[in-house]
Amino acid sequence: MPKALFSKRTKDQIRGTYQNHCGICLKKVPRGHCAHLLDASEAGAKQLSFGVYMGLIQDGYKRSSAENGIFQCPDCHTEYFTPGLVALSPPPQILKHIWKYLAQTETQKLQPLHQVIRSIEARKTLLPYVGLCTLVSLLPEDLDGHNIKCIKAGHQPDLSVVSGRNFISAPQSTMPGAKDTARIFDVLQVPDDPPETSYAIPLSPRHTEYLHHRYWRLPTGVEPGVLLVSLIKWIPLLTHSTSKEIEYAHRIYIELRNIKAGISLIGGRIDRKRTAEDRHDDRPRKKLSSDKTRKKSVLEKGNSGGKGKARLKI
Repeated sequence: MPKALFSKRTKDQIRGTYQNHCGICLKKVPRGHCAHLLDASEAGAKQLSFGVYMGLIQDGYKRSSAENGIFQCPDCHTEYFTPGLVALSPPPQILKHIWKYLAQTETQKLQPLHQVIRSIEARKTLLPYVGLCTLVSLLPEDLDGHNIKCIKAGHQPDLSVVSGRNFISAPQSTMPGAKDTARIFDVLQVPDDPPETSYAIPLSPRHTEYLHHRYWRLPTGVEPGVLLVSLIKWIPLLTHSTSKEIEYAHRIYIELRNIKAGISLIGGRIDRKRTAEDRHDDRPRKKLSSDKTRKKSVLEKGNSGGKGKARLKI
């Protein structure tokens, strides 16, 4: 199967959209990488087929299109994303909504998740997070002491706070760790001639600022379903992750696999159409993160044996 490579025209489009700024650390790098969200290789084709089959991605999505691309500096691309140390994810608030929808909706009434995701805009509490994504440390034990250095990328994004349906500038007295407070990284907000300043994005839980909320707004408008599929592929390797994104991604995957198999996880019944009696006989669900058998079934490791290599088992 041929690779879904970006054409020169598509690469120019991605670079122009990102204004030659890395989508992660925001620094300007004219010779950066146009990276794929869903891989260009055969593994990416499997990811796409999986996403369409599970209803996360709409049929017709092109891995060679600009919407499947992100512009990254060499450091972010080769040191962190390619080895599988970090990944982008939909915000945990949106992942939680998707999981609850799957867990609480009767099978015959379920809609494709790419439609459910689009309907999120009608929910006031989730609106501030539409169009945003987070950066997840996949292997925090391997990232002890690591930071993504942001050099000449302008000042660190100011604090923002949720107000109604939007993020707005936070009052000067706001603490970085306050509730509903975050820094939003947006390449379109970087000045043309940024000052010689630097800051760091912590990747290790041992860093004092690691738990501060950060979101990224990518100018290409990435589909949450695409990010979720690209995150699911790493799940079996994440034995020590405390990330909410990983937890919800795992739960969503288990729900989807069992729905496709015609299995109701609640009560362990094999029953697509649950009766009224069944609904009054639900038993508490076990924590999915402790289910090693299910975790191993999500993906299988590649032949390379490397920590950051995995492929979808479809």
